[in-house]
Amino acid sequence: MRTSATAIPMAALVRGAEGPGAWTVVNGRLAFRPLRIGVVDPAGWAEVLDGIQPGDEVVVAPGRLADRGNEGRRVRVARTESRTR
Repeated sequence: MRTSATAIPMAALVRGAEGPGAWTVVNGRLAFRPLRIGVVDPAGWAEVLDGIQPGDEVVVAPGRLADRGNEGRRVRVARTESRTR
């Protein structure tokens, strides 16, 4: 993985019929973003080549929220944590 790469935890990845993606929070609402993934490192991080930008809020371990029927659902961010790679 490049040292300046955008990366997300593997737990944030959702695999769907159209490929991998992640749930983000935009203006307090859930938004699914299709992703193009690059290298996955042994520590459990996936390089994101396209689909999100640094600073986007990504839902880690979305669980039941991963259902596409939740698109646009209002949510509250409880805690954010960023890791610079």
